[in-house]
Amino acid sequence: PPPSLTGPLGEVSTNLGAYYANNQATSATIAPAGASRVLLYVSHPDLELGYDLAFIEQCSDLECSSALALATLTGYSLPPGPLVSETGFMQVTFQSNCSVTHSGMRAVYATVLAGELGLVSDGVGPYPTYSVYVAPSGGGAVALSFPLFCVQAAAAVRH
Repeated sequence: PPPSLTGPLGEVSTNLGAYYANNQATSATIAPAGASRVLLYVSHPDLELGYDLAFIEQCSDLECSSALALATLTGYSLPPGPLVSETGFMQVTFQSNCSVTHSGMRAVYATVLAGELGLVSDGVGPYPTYSVYVAPSGGGAVALSFPLFCVQAAAAVRH
């Protein structure tokens, strides 16, 4: 079986150096304890178009005995948003061919524990002033992820 990534947050990469190898075949299962969902954020994929592929699947369990394809990445294509496994298990598999290597793909994953998902947004229109209180049921750690975070330049901010 492929190695398992069990932390609540982590990184998946096709390579450790500057470029992945020819004929490389790697796989990792993301299976954080207590996860109800796993979100995978892919950044800057650079794979040989049509020949080197990254497969991301939602798995039914740690062994990935039943899988649902979430995405197949090649070239520079990015998924439209985070890839989400609704089971708490995800497998990332990479396969390169016998020639031409690129810098690969990196992705970070985050875990959603059962029932613990929220979204903070400024909404539409004028920027409101607000505060948010985050307290997971049952206590424990809180991890905030900001896949997109935009602020105005300091000169435009009023105090």
